[in-house]
Amino acid sequence: MVDTALCGEVIEVGGPENLTMRQVAGIFAHVIEKAGKVSAVPLPVMRTMAVLLRPMKPGIARQIAAGVVMDTRDMAFDASETARRYPVIAQTRWEEMVRRDYSQTM
Repeated sequence: MVDTALCGEVIEVGGPENLTMRQVAGIFAHVIEKAGKVSAVPLPVMRTMAVLLRPMKPGIARQIAAGVVMDTRDMAFDASETARRYPVIAQTRWEEMVRRDYSQTM
């Protein structure tokens, strides 16, 4: 659906849940019924690699740096302003989205 009234608008997108990355992975694995190994790189290693890889692999270094930010900052999304401005945009829980978009394809 295309709403021309929204052209040029910036709409922040997020869901009603504040999930950790492990919860995101767990829900995904549960819905697609495929368990996988979830592991974490220690934060000091990520910080070091983000710096060391910058000259050789700047794209990967930026991804690691983004991971550091995601691991150290509050990533909660408050959808109240978006819901107030655009009441027709429904909030979707992570599990609902995964079921809708991935459960049949995996």
